[in-house]
Amino acid sequence: MTNLRTAWTRLALAAVLATAASGAALANGIAVPNGPGGPCATSPNTARFAGKCGALVTLDGSGTAAYVQDNSPAAEGEYRVRFYFDGRGLIDSTHALDHNRHPYVSLLNGPLTIFAAYDGEAAPPASAGNPVFRLELQPITGAINATPAPPRDGGGNALHVYYRDHSTDTEVEIPLTGNPFLPAGFRCIEVRWKAGAGTGMLQVQADSFVLLNAKTLNINAQVNSVRWGAVEGAGLTGTYSPPLTIKMDDFASQRTGYIGAVQPFTDELSSDSHFPFVQAAYATGVLPDSGTPGSFGIGNAVTRGSMAKAILRGRFGGSFQPPTCPGEVGRRANGVEVFDDVLCASTPDAAWIYELYNLGVTAGTSNPVSCQSTPTLHCAHYGTSDSVSRGNLMVFLFVAGGTDYHGTSCSANGKAVPFSDVSNTDPACPYIADAKAANYVVGCAGGNFCGADPMRKDDIAVLIASQYFTNLGYNRELRAQAPGVEFP
Repeated sequence: MTNLRTAWTRLALAAVLATAASGAALANGIAVPNGPGGPCATSPNTARFAGKCGALVTLDGSGTAAYVQDNSPAAEGEYRVRFYFDGRGLIDSTHALDHNRHPYVSLLNGPLTIFAAYDGEAAPPASAGNPVFRLELQPITGAINATPAPPRDGGGNALHVYYRDHSTDTEVEIPLTGNPFLPAGFRCIEVRWKAGAGTGMLQVQADSFVLLNAKTLNINAQVNSVRWGAVEGAGLTGTYSPPLTIKMDDFASQRTGYIGAVQPFTDELSSDSHFPFVQAAYATGVLPDSGTPGSFGIGNAVTRGSMAKAILRGRFGGSFQPPTCPGEVGRRANGVEVFDDVLCASTPDAAWIYELYNLGVTAGTSNPVSCQSTPTLHCAHYGTSDSVSRGNLMVFLFVAGGTDYHGTSCSANGKAVPFSDVSNTDPACPYIADAKAANYVVGCAGGNFCGADPMRKDDIAVLIASQYFTNLGYNRELRAQAPGVEFP
């Protein structure tokens, strides 16, 4: 394996990089770290996927291309590239319709090339020229009724792939055989290109799913440079207020050999069975890292407070934000405050907890207790810092997804008791039975479920990002992201 570049932060920069100060006018541009001492040297960049740094592309509609250029390829007859792309900032997610049931709509005014490889001299021409191959986003026309229906979250843009055919000397689009829609959140894109007369190759993966596997193309060209960002297209121009954004990270390229997914966490290795689900939950913003870049905190117990955010974003998408946490009056029912331990002004995740309450997912954990703010009144207790048990989580997930057995037993719902340590009258019994029947949970030793044990963060990632959530009506941006294997 011969590396051309193994880290995008070492790319040669041939574009003008916009780094306007906060509040300043910003034309189309791309803000990237500038090495040691740069903006990512001491604190994480919010545009990142892994590490501390990421590239933030900003589109105000001025028409100017905004990209990073790599001049390191030299007359390459074979080229591979892998990068992460998050187009959440290119879609409208403010529809009044139910978040889950409405495919989000593109805000782009037209097609936008996000990656292009070029033949020609080592220093590419000032204009875009004729790409050897390129990846383009195209807005879905009539996204509300698009066929096939795009994913429920982030389906406003579809990926299209083009290459230059030697026999006709024209650019040709190759239809993708997989799902071309790129859901919101960081997507892992990998491409293999190889020249050849009737043996040319162009292969594309997204999140390790093969979208294109063309191996009989007519390609007589070389790769001498590439551009990555907002490279060209009608999407550069439009009335974008506020500006649109793209997050891009972890660019890697080489001549031969599969690159595969980034391993962002030292405590969650790609060989672990939970890896694809942790990647998915993290990439879409449903579960954060531990607070320290490079650590997910896989063994950490999840509190009821942080669980509220994970469930709501799992249900409605990684960009979901709950209503502003209501004031004292808004949090009272018949003059009584709802939760004694959840105060809008001081409790982390308070808005998320109250949105769970508003949706009927939770009513608290105990009998009324004295309220913090008004001791003469009585409140329920939410237990925001308590760990979430395995049994409780089953109830939360199913009720949030629209399946509610209203505290009844397994037998009352025609279900067999799923594990030896689960009582028929346990309110969680029918939910645990459903999860077991669908093979989404397994028990512990001795045929037990261990429902009182706390759920670990990586276990919740598996549940959130599995097909289980999709079947319940959860958003489809949460597709598992496997480490990937070599193209077929």
